[in-house]
Amino acid sequence: MKGFTIVAILLGFLILSGHSPAKAAEPAQATRHGHKANSDKGVTVTIMILSYDRRDKSNYPDSLYLPKLIKPALSHLKDKGAKKIKFNIEKSQLYIWLEGKRVATFKDIQAAFPGLRLKVVAEAIF
Repeated sequence: MKGFTIVAILLGFLILSGHSPAKAAEPAQATRHGHKANSDKGVTVTIMILSYDRRDKSNYPDSLYLPKLIKPALSHLKDKGAKKIKFNIEKSQLYIWLEGKRVATFKDIQAAFPGLRLKVVAEAIF
């Protein structure tokens, strides 16, 4: 069921951005084989879903702690193509929307959120 939810979220992003799911699957499949997505047709979009776990032991609630991390992380990742960052506190997930040829890596994202332990749940390139 968890995998179905992730696929539904990624397809929702595709439909809202005007991409066809059939065409979007081609670049995503190509990256599994070590090839980069074909960006000749326009801007390459990368969507990353990461699970997070806080490193601090404070009782400060996530709903107050995590939103303060977004603005510094966006400024840190701005030159790496970060456009949107959102936390899903109920599922303990972080959603990152990256655009352009120069895209942030997992290490870049991890450096932008030093107070969190991150793990990649899903990644798609369109």
